[in-house]
Parts: sequence; C-alpha cells; structure tokens
Amino acid sequence: MFERNSIRAGLSISMVNKDKEEAIHATTETIEEVGEPLRKYISSKDNFNEFLNISYPSGDKADADKILFDVLIDSERIVSIKNNDTEDISIRLRDTLKDYGAIVVKIIDGNITNDIVKSFSKDVRLYKLASGNKIHLAIIIGEDVSEDSYALAIKLERNGIRYFVLAEKPSPLQM
Repeated sequence: MFERNSIRAGLSISMVNKDKEEAIHATTETIEEVGEPLRKYISSKDNFNEFLNISYPSGDKADADKILFDVLIDSERIVSIKNNDTEDISIRLRDTLKDYGAIVVKIIDGNITNDIVKSFSKDVRLYKLASGNKIHLAIIIGEDVSEDSYALAIKLERNGIRYFVLAEKPSPLQM
C-alpha cells in the first residue's frame, strides 16, 4: 500500500501537465528500478516516440481489435542506439524492463470511473497474454478518482499486475 501511494504521489508531483511525455518523465523520476536507465536512454535520443500511442494486437480471437495504449514502456519497444558509447544504455534498459516488467499508462480527460478501471485492466491483461511480458505497473491518470475506483484497482492487481495506480492530475486552472 505504501509503495502504491508513493508512486501515485510521485507521479502527481512530477507531472506539470497531464500528457504522455510528462507521464514518461514522471515515471523516470518516480520509479527507482527503471528511472536511471530510462533517463539515460531518453537523454541519448531526440525523442521517445517508440513508447507513445502503441497499438498492440489483443491476441483474443473473439476480439480482433487492437489494444491502444497512451504509453507502453516494455523491452520490445527499446530501439538500439548506434553510437558505441551509448549502446549499453539500450541493452541495460531492455534487460531492466525484462526483469522489472512493463509500464503501461492511460491518460483520460475527466474522472477515473470503475468502468475505465475495468476496461484498462482488461486491455493490460490481454497485452500480458499476447506479449508474454510481466506487468509491473499499470497507471491511469485523470482529473479525479473515487474511493471505490481505488479499491477496484487494488483488487484487480491480483490479475497479474504488480501495481495498479490511479493518479489524480487536475487540469490547471485557466485564468
């Protein structure tokens, strides 16, 4: 419980705006196990589009649709960096993510509801089955979260997600 709350607080504090790039940067600041190799990897590249707007086959024959993730950080997404000085950065991050597990993020406008939590949990579970990757962290970032949505996320952690975190990041007030 403490670690989940620490992750939630760290994400909320680290993010200036509620967007995908901010979520990745907040992850590097908040998640100690992958923070350093992910920071080094990101700083060695011009962009990190390989983690954004990922379409993944669901693997469910009854559901031929693809799963869409706002952010998916897993070992399969790591692009090898050609510079000999930084080649170890991509290898280290890939190995770290294989050990640690994937990080999946959904960002919504509005409140995080039980239906959103259930739908995202299903998508993450289908991704896990199709990819064979461990899921260490699933995050939904929204304006507000109800107490029963928090409780549901904790209950759904038992479905193969190490931590299911719901983070509040209200939009800045317009003046």
